Amino acid sequence: MLTAYFDDSGTHDDSNVVIIAGLSGNQHQWQAFENAWRAKLQSPSPGKPPLSRFHMYECHHAKGEFAGWSRTATEFLAHELGQIIIKNGIWAYGCAVLRKDWDANVAGVIRQVLGDAEGFCARQCLQMTLIWGSSFTGDSSIAFVFDNRPHRVWELEKLYALFKNEGERGNKRPKLTSVSVASSKQLLPLQGADLLAWEFYHHASDIFYRGAALKDFQRPFLQALSKSGRSRLQFATTADIKRIAAEAATYPTLAETADFLKRD
Repeated sequence: MLTAYFDDSGTHDDSNVVIIAGLSGNQHQWQAFENAWRAKLQSPSPGKPPLSRFHMYECHHAKGEFAGWSRTATEFLAHELGQIIIKNGIWAYGCAVLRKDWDANVAGVIRQVLGDAEGFCARQCLQMTLIWGSSFTGDSSIAFVFDNRPHRVWELEKLYALFKNEGERGNKRPKLTSVSVASSKQLLPLQGADLLAWEFYHHASDIFYRGAALKDFQRPFLQALSKSGRSRLQFATTADIKRIAAEAATYPTLAETADFLKRD
């Protein structure tokens, strides 16, 4: 049984870079991950009390449970947690889209199918993770869990139905069993997804604002993740978005898919 956990970044404010990123693995990998992650939360740093949850924003800004922590301490904790992800062989995927360019180029029936920038990222997470599961694992089923954002649940339910129908028609494996939402306070893997989404958001911002190359990772965690060979991070540029919209317009079942996604 495979499970994939995804979190977002750049979706709560006016950020032009929208991210959804997450981690996928089997039950054995996730058990090892949870044991190590929980142990680190219990003993996060010398002289520091146990943490109830890891949240990258609070860690980076020394807020909440991290109030009073030095930058050295917060960075080292994030590094150690990142190593837990890498050492357990968990696969990572992330999709980044430029919001304004998406809104300017994806409209009408094409938007009904592809969704807004965040919706497209969610669709890519489902599609690329299913491809990974089919190509590199022998597992027969997979479940997806997204960080809980109530106003996006309807869209996730529609995507679940769409991908489930497509998989059943083609008898594809792994079989999609569920798409649900949860809180990182309850599920430790979502805290790992939060760390990845934070790191990828800042890397994607470097690409957009500073002209960095997609694979020119300046952030140590992403460098190490890339070297592990178990990650794929995609960034949709303006040219990519225009190509995606043009290709979507040629889908033979475009109208049918749009109608399916609009149903109650």
